[in-house]
Amino acid sequence: MVGCTGPTADSSPSSALAGTQWRRVEFQSMDDTSIRPEDPAQYTLAFGDDGRVAMQLERNRGTGPFSVEKGEGGETGSLTIGPLAETRAMCPPTSMDE
Repeated sequence: MVGCTGPTADSSPSSALAGTQWRRVEFQSMDDTSIRPEDPAQYTLAFGDDGRVAMQLERNRGTGPFSVEKGEGGETGSLTIGPLAETRAMCPPTSMDE
Protein backbone atom coordinates (compact mmCIF):
# COMPACT_ATOMS: atom_id res chain seq x y z
CA MET A 1 0.00 0.00 0.00
CA VAL A 2 1.16 3.53 -0.69
CA GLY A 3 0.31 6.75 1.08
CA CYS A 4 1.25 10.38 1.05
CA THR A 5 0.55 13.44 3.11
CA GLY A 6 -1.94 16.00 1.91
CA PRO A 7 -1.01 19.41 0.53
CA THR A 8 -0.34 22.36 2.78
CA ALA A 9 -2.76 25.27 2.78
CA ASP A 10 -0.56 27.37 0.50
CA SER A 11 0.19 24.71 -2.13
CA SER A 12 -1.86 23.18 -4.91
CA PRO A 13 -2.70 19.49 -4.52
CA SER A 14 -0.61 18.53 -7.57
CA SER A 15 2.42 20.36 -6.23
CA ALA A 16 2.19 18.28 -3.04
CA LEU A 17 3.09 15.22 -5.14
CA ALA A 18 5.65 16.99 -7.36
CA GLY A 19 9.13 15.64 -6.75
CA THR A 20 7.91 12.48 -4.98
CA GLN A 21 8.35 8.88 -6.06
CA TRP A 22 6.16 5.92 -5.10
CA ARG A 23 7.09 2.24 -5.24
CA ARG A 24 4.67 -0.63 -5.56
CA VAL A 25 5.20 -2.74 -2.45
CA GLU A 26 2.03 -4.81 -2.53
CA PHE A 27 -1.02 -5.48 -4.66
CA GLN A 28 -4.15 -6.48 -2.78
CA SER A 29 -7.10 -7.71 -4.84
CA MET A 30 -10.77 -7.39 -3.94
CA ASP A 31 -10.70 -10.96 -2.55
CA ASP A 32 -7.84 -9.94 -0.18
CA THR A 33 -5.21 -11.90 -2.13
CA SER A 34 -1.87 -10.08 -1.77
CA ILE A 35 1.05 -10.16 -4.21
CA ARG A 36 4.41 -8.54 -3.50
CA PRO A 37 6.89 -7.84 -6.30
CA GLU A 38 10.33 -9.39 -5.95
CA ASP A 39 11.89 -5.98 -6.64
CA PRO A 40 9.64 -2.98 -5.78
CA ALA A 41 12.15 -0.69 -7.54
CA GLN A 42 10.86 -2.11 -10.85
CA TYR A 43 7.42 -0.55 -10.21
CA THR A 44 7.63 3.19 -9.64
CA LEU A 45 5.69 6.41 -10.19
CA ALA A 46 7.72 9.64 -10.25
CA PHE A 47 5.63 12.83 -10.08
CA GLY A 48 7.23 15.82 -11.82
CA ASP A 49 6.94 19.56 -11.19
CA ASP A 50 5.44 19.88 -14.67
CA GLY A 51 2.26 17.90 -13.82
CA ARG A 52 3.51 14.73 -15.54
CA VAL A 53 4.19 11.32 -14.10
CA ALA A 54 6.93 8.93 -15.27
CA MET A 55 6.24 5.27 -14.63
CA GLN A 56 8.41 2.16 -14.62
CA LEU A 57 6.30 -0.98 -14.82
CA GLU A 58 8.87 -3.77 -14.79
CA ARG A 59 10.21 -3.81 -18.37
CA ASN A 60 7.81 -1.13 -19.60
CA ARG A 61 7.77 2.64 -19.21
CA GLY A 62 4.94 5.13 -19.34
CA THR A 63 4.42 8.86 -19.09
CA GLY A 64 1.44 11.17 -18.95
CA PRO A 65 -0.30 13.94 -17.04
CA PHE A 66 -1.54 13.69 -13.48
CA SER A 67 -3.87 15.78 -11.36
CA VAL A 68 -4.97 15.73 -7.74
CA GLU A 69 -8.34 16.88 -6.50
CA LYS A 70 -8.82 17.75 -2.83
CA GLY A 71 -11.60 16.11 -0.90
CA GLU A 72 -14.23 18.13 0.96
CA GLY A 73 -13.44 19.11 4.55
CA GLY A 74 -10.17 17.22 4.77
CA GLU A 75 -11.57 14.02 3.27
CA THR A 76 -9.45 11.93 0.94
CA GLY A 77 -9.32 13.37 -2.56
CA SER A 78 -8.57 11.69 -5.86
CA LEU A 79 -5.52 11.16 -8.06
CA THR A 80 -6.06 10.98 -11.82
CA ILE A 81 -3.33 9.73 -14.16
CA GLY A 82 -3.54 9.68 -17.95
CA PRO A 83 -3.88 9.34 -20.78
CA LEU A 84 -0.57 7.51 -20.94
CA ALA A 85 2.03 6.90 -23.61
CA GLU A 86 3.66 3.58 -22.80
CA THR A 87 5.92 0.86 -24.14
CA ARG A 88 4.52 -2.64 -24.65
CA ALA A 89 7.45 -5.01 -24.04
CA MET A 90 6.66 -8.69 -23.57
CA CYS A 91 7.22 -9.89 -20.01
CA PRO A 92 7.56 -13.42 -18.63
CA PRO A 93 4.36 -15.18 -17.43
CA THR A 94 5.26 -14.60 -13.76
CA SER A 95 5.33 -10.84 -14.29
CA MET A 96 3.06 -8.44 -12.34
CA ASP A 97 3.05 -6.23 -15.43
CA GLU A 98 -0.35 -7.39 -16.68
